Amino acid sequence: MMYSTTQAQTVNTTKPIWLYTSALIAAMLWVFCVKPAKALEIGETAPNWMLYNTNGEAVLLYEELPKSAKTVLFFWASWCQRCSELLPTLSQLASLNASENAQVFTLNLWDEQDPTEHLASLNTNLPTLIKAEAVAQRYGVAGTPAIIVIDDQRQVIAVQQAGEVTPQTLAHWLHPKVESSR
Repeated sequence: MMYSTTQAQTVNTTKPIWLYTSALIAAMLWVFCVKPAKALEIGETAPNWMLYNTNGEAVLLYEELPKSAKTVLFFWASWCQRCSELLPTLSQLASLNASENAQVFTLNLWDEQDPTEHLASLNTNLPTLIKAEAVAQRYGVAGTPAIIVIDDQRQVIAVQQAGEVTPQTLAHWLHPKVESSR
């Protein structure tokens, strides 16, 4: 059968209603059922975890803690504008603090984008751990950016949830001399 070029072809562009309904139900379940655990509080023991860095190497929290007096965990996502604003400051403070006996890990979560590409676009070079959603949930992180600071005895010494993290709070935990000079 031949068709003329003037003959209109119809294409069904409507999606079945069940597809939209399923997506809506899944979103509602995520919002109402998958809630973070109670946020860690100062003085609590930080739960151990194992994540992979961008080179595919395993990183275990309890193996890293004894290496520094404090460990700063920075929870972030590439789509988070505030995170993108803070990451260069965090990188600068971490490099200034290399001799101050503190270490920084950025924990990337809720992201489809390659975190290494995003960090490179911001001219930052921070140790990045990927797919940290389970750690965020276990630590009670409800949004980004967030920081949790842990001492070498596994005790939580600071918790700052989304909306509380500023360049000054980063400076306070990474380089107190910089913060006090401002």
